Amino acid sequence: MSKKPVQVVAAIDFGPESERVLKVAYQWARGGGSVHALHIVSGFRGVTPHPDKTETQVADAMVRLEAHVTKHWLKLSDAPKLFVHVLRGSSVPDQIIELSYEAHASMVVMGNPGDKGGSVVRKVVHMARCPIVVVNDVDYSSEGFLPPFKVCETCRDDRMAGIRWYCDTHRDAASHDAKEIA
Repeated sequence: MSKKPVQVVAAIDFGPESERVLKVAYQWARGGGSVHALHIVSGFRGVTPHPDKTETQVADAMVRLEAHVTKHWLKLSDAPKLFVHVLRGSSVPDQIIELSYEAHASMVVMGNPGDKGGSVVRKVVHMARCPIVVVNDVDYSSEGFLPPFKVCETCRDDRMAGIRWYCDTHRDAASHDAKEIA
């Protein structure tokens, strides 16, 4: 059975998580898919900017997006196709969703806004017809997926022997029991 090429929209806001957004999109689209890197020039709510200013902002954003994407793009034999899009508008979620429809996206990858409130992520999650992957600015390869967990020697030895998951001292603090069944 052949794998259908994955079309990924990668929403880039040039924040600290933008490089990870691109890496995740790249990994999902490898082997015949494509990545649609998207940046949105926004901030026009209730204001009609001068057309020359808007075009200048869009052109500047395109140059910046191309530089950002090519800086982090791996040129491997199974690298996905790459497209860059700069859209303008007052509704960032609407623009992300619109491009995901136009590109027949299999998924949208976007950054975690952190303290910015997350309203864009929430709106995209509710409006999208495809899965949404939200990444943050953490390099799990060096940090580890979970924070370090200290295990006492008794717990470790019992766990390795398959006797029980936690020692009696820590069992009350455990949120669950576990046992191997297969």
